[in-house]
Amino acid sequence: MKKLSTCFLLIFIITSCSSLNKVIVNDDTYKNQKNVKMSQALYAKSDDQAGIRLTSYDYIFNVKYSYFMDSTNEEWVKLELKLTTPVRPEILDTIIYFVFGDSDFKLHSVKTYANNYNLSSTTTESSTSEVVKKGENKNSENKEVTTSTTTTTSSSPYQTIQQTFLIPENLFPKFATAYKLKIRAYIGDEGVNIRYKNNEQEALRKFFNKVIVLKQAAG
Repeated sequence: MKKLSTCFLLIFIITSCSSLNKVIVNDDTYKNQKNVKMSQALYAKSDDQAGIRLTSYDYIFNVKYSYFMDSTNEEWVKLELKLTTPVRPEILDTIIYFVFGDSDFKLHSVKTYANNYNLSSTTTESSTSEVVKKGENKNSENKEVTTSTTTTTSSSPYQTIQQTFLIPENLFPKFATAYKLKIRAYIGDEGVNIRYKNNEQEALRKFFNKVIVLKQAAG
């Protein structure tokens, strides 16, 4: 089941990879608002799968960061952490830990979103048989080709769990200079380490530096 989840998420990543790790800055004149956004797909390893995993990771988390600056001049970055798996009783916990080397801090979710749905897949198999019939002319042969097609549709139940966290302003400089960063999360009582690759950490630093520059420019 975990392999099916990974395949589904890989399809999603391939179709959206052009926007991953890109810091997007928008100036919305209609709302008189500036915003900074970035999305990432982070690989994670489970404590419960140590030594028996078939790949170098067990889960893929979709992470979205967003900062909105308007007349309220927000003092936090919104972090949306989303996980899609086959349906299971455990859900993504409401507490996560950001680990910077030897130090860490805890965030509590401010909003939980859950959705169950069925992912359908269709498999089609075709077979061809050939029958040779002799015509009136003994030297001629007529070939009759028949083709049969079998279509099978299966449905797998999936669930998407999303937790929303708020990163306070006093931590912006720490993220803007972060190295060796990881997120410690839990699915029920299953511990999961979500790690950043070098290019993903670089993108995260760029995002928070952009947020800091906007806040400083706004005074």
